[in-house]
Amino acid sequence: MSVRETSHQPTADGSAELAALRAEVQLLRDKEAIVEHTVAYNHAWDDGRGEDWVATFTADGEFAMPEQPEVVGESALREMTRDQLSRGFVHITTDHHITVDGDTAQQTCTLILSKRSPGKEAGSSVWVTAGRYSDTLRRTPEGWRFARRWFVPDAWWD
Repeated sequence: MSVRETSHQPTADGSAELAALRAEVQLLRDKEAIVEHTVAYNHAWDDGRGEDWVATFTADGEFAMPEQPEVVGESALREMTRDQLSRGFVHITTDHHITVDGDTAQQTCTLILSKRSPGKEAGSSVWVTAGRYSDTLRRTPEGWRFARRWFVPDAWWD
């Protein structure tokens, strides 16, 4: 239920209103935590911190893209970082749409992907592509984690 859809039914003691308000606050906290988690994913990759990036997934987490093999589990995700981190990608995510259902959440967000040289020299940043993530997240004792990230680029890059 979104914040806008929440109805407040007045009660004599105010308990229903308080319960509804608590649910709204929890929903807002969950959505903000998911956006912050997405930022942590972006920064871990962009800063070359592979182990931190792997930690944004559940132990059985998946990363997938069209026409590419799915990457499933910590070991495979770790291997992906070894092959890809040096490419210099910079992730910018926006337009987050999040729904939360208990300890599971769905997120779609737009990715703007650029690339820079390893030395980050002036003028070395170029736009690569844009696309959309479709995510399933799970609440864990450590916070929200990606159970599955599906990325569909608008166009493949060279």
